[in-house]
Amino acid sequence: MNTKKMGLRERKKLARRQEMLEAAMKIMTEDGFQALTIARLAKETKAGLAGIYRYFENKIAIYIALHDWVLQRLQEVFDNSWIQAKEYHEAHDADHPEAERLLFLLFVLIGTYIQHAKDSPAQHRMFTVFLSVQEILFNPEEREQAEGILGEIMKQVTEVFHEAHTEGIFTEADSERQTFTLLYQLISHDLYFKRDILYREELWARNLTFSTMRSLFCAWGAKEESVTQSFELYLKFKEHQLAARDAVAEG
Repeated sequence: MNTKKMGLRERKKLARRQEMLEAAMKIMTEDGFQALTIARLAKETKAGLAGIYRYFENKIAIYIALHDWVLQRLQEVFDNSWIQAKEYHEAHDADHPEAERLLFLLFVLIGTYIQHAKDSPAQHRMFTVFLSVQEILFNPEEREQAEGILGEIMKQVTEVFHEAHTEGIFTEADSERQTFTLLYQLISHDLYFKRDILYREELWARNLTFSTMRSLFCAWGAKEESVTQSFELYLKFKEHQLAARDAVAEG
């Protein structure tokens, strides 16, 4: 959203609404969905009941607004990483086979999802929860609106799978099914990581995820050599991303 064209009053209203959404997210991620009430949100934000109702008609309206905001932020993260990955590939690996480029992009999407879980844990938890409770929280019209935003994220992945089919990289020919398989594999590893009381290291969850995905790509027909080389390229790209981030942080 472009706030530069807004007046001071509109910017303040937007900031106040955002403050309420972040407070609602904090309540739900710490105490569960049922803990969020208009009364508690009013108390947490010191807005009063009338103040909350000025921005949100009811609790479901808060759910929908929070859902949209979390998915939009995730989409921005994916879009930025996508652009960086394409630029990196053109600069460092443009002469390699097409199979390695497409598999590399899929590894980037997987890595971005994992990094989002580390960088923005509250947002990430909301994303995974919303996926599992849409049918409970939203009516069909609200659910269609919510799925529309998720669809934009999924579209990127599906397009890569479709291109991989066209290039003969995968023998599995259902791009949409592959996309959802990929997503729910990632979510299952999210849940595994959260419930693992023996070894909760982030590195373990990441390695388990990538090992599963590499095996899955091979099972779908990709050559093991291409998968390995693409993953090695992803690791180099990840080092490049982290170095760039550190350089920005250091000023």
